Amino acid sequence: MTTIVEVVPYNPRWPRAFEEERCRLLAMLAPVDVIDLIEHIGSTAVPGLAAKPVLDILLGVSNPAILDVSREEPWNPELDKAIEPAGHPLHVQLVRALARLGYVYRGEASVQGRLFFRKDSGLARTHHIHVALVGGEFWKDHLLFRDYLRAHPDWAKAYGELKRKMAMEHGHSRLAYTDAKDPLIQELMSRAQAWRDRGQI
Repeated sequence: MTTIVEVVPYNPRWPRAFEEERCRLLAMLAPVDVIDLIEHIGSTAVPGLAAKPVLDILLGVSNPAILDVSREEPWNPELDKAIEPAGHPLHVQLVRALARLGYVYRGEASVQGRLFFRKDSGLARTHHIHVALVGGEFWKDHLLFRDYLRAHPDWAKAYGELKRKMAMEHGHSRLAYTDAKDPLIQELMSRAQAWRDRGQI
């Protein structure tokens, strides 16, 4: 059985790797002038948390037209090839700029209102980029989840332990691994929302 989900101990080099990629992104995207904010999200953004060794990067835009995929063919996972961008000129420019940095465009990849890109090095996936509307649901939820785990190391540890266990049990399938984590993620999101609503963020 081929293992495609690997969870490793926290690597203190991940924040620097994010900063290095952020600088590359800023340099490449400056002529396009569509990105308002760049954030490090996901498990590699939480100190001490075990994670898949893949950097998740959130690019924030303020123009919803950049996220419009209505004129594109949806991503077909069976073909596993990049989607050709179409639509608003800024959308097309953004996709092509990221492609020049080695990112493969996957459209919304089943998450409405988010553009998804991945980058590989050899056979291993190294980076994900998520493009979302600043202040939108995707943007707020992912930053809240990150910030809650940063502020609650005991829950981060529990989440890391679950991920290691699920990677051992479901390492052959990204979908099965993700589904197995979902109940705890939902609980953590509920706790994070209550934490935010109490004004503790």
